[in-house]
Amino acid sequence: MKTILVPTDFSLVAENALKYAVAIAQKEDAKIMVMNAFNIESMYTLVAYPAFVIEQEMSRAEELADIRLKKVCRWLRDDQHVQCDHISVFGRPVESIRKTIKTVKPDLVVMGTKGADTLSDRMFGSTAANIIGRSDCHVLAVPANGSFNHIQRIAFAVDPDQNESVIIKNLAWLRALFSGHITIIWVLVDVLQKDVHKKKLKQLKQKADNKFGADALSYRLVTDEFVQDELLKLAKNRHYDLLGMVTRQRSLLQLLIGQSATWKVAKNLKVPLLALKAGK
Repeated sequence: MKTILVPTDFSLVAENALKYAVAIAQKEDAKIMVMNAFNIESMYTLVAYPAFVIEQEMSRAEELADIRLKKVCRWLRDDQHVQCDHISVFGRPVESIRKTIKTVKPDLVVMGTKGADTLSDRMFGSTAANIIGRSDCHVLAVPANGSFNHIQRIAFAVDPDQNESVIIKNLAWLRALFSGHITIIWVLVDVLQKDVHKKKLKQLKQKADNKFGADALSYRLVTDEFVQDELLKLAKNRHYDLLGMVTRQRSLLQLLIGQSATWKVAKNLKVPLLALKAGK
């Protein structure tokens, strides 16, 4: 891993996410790129102000953003001994972050989440939800009410339709990054195929145990109707330090962002969510 992008609005939520980014950067000897999407007050776009006034305000907003970003970088370099660059981008957060991802090409995006009005927003925060769904990058979303913990216990939801080699690749990535114990939650979508899925899970277990060691992994077979309850229990009890999934897994995304479960899980979520982009 070379570069971690950390979008920030300089809030406590963003500061909490930065702690996770620092821990990963220190372990991977990676550089952190902190970025801020700056904008001007909406009144300047709604009222016919002279162009030079708007330009002055944009310049002032960018200058203030740069000052605060430099302060963050100084803290990262001097106190945390992490390489740091910074960038300020004019525009709305989602578009600005996506633009920066295309330019910087980070290995990972780490960002804070906060509550919002819609059900999807409550799960990830509106900005994080859009970045997870619309960018070609791994994203670690850290909830606002979460406190920093070293990642030692990981729950990783696996779609049985996913290629076995891809699952092994994702497990290797997680193990290299966090070195924690991983519980594989094997999601059984079709209960009529339970015997088939048990056989596939047994084959995966044999290969994964041979590669990573039997003590590094554990396995749970869960039907899709109980996945929401399972995640809710994990979120409430802090039994895991990280929940992981692959964003290509349409069925799992629907379970996570489904209307009935989202409100419950989002309200109680206290651990970060790592969304791995398929094929990365």
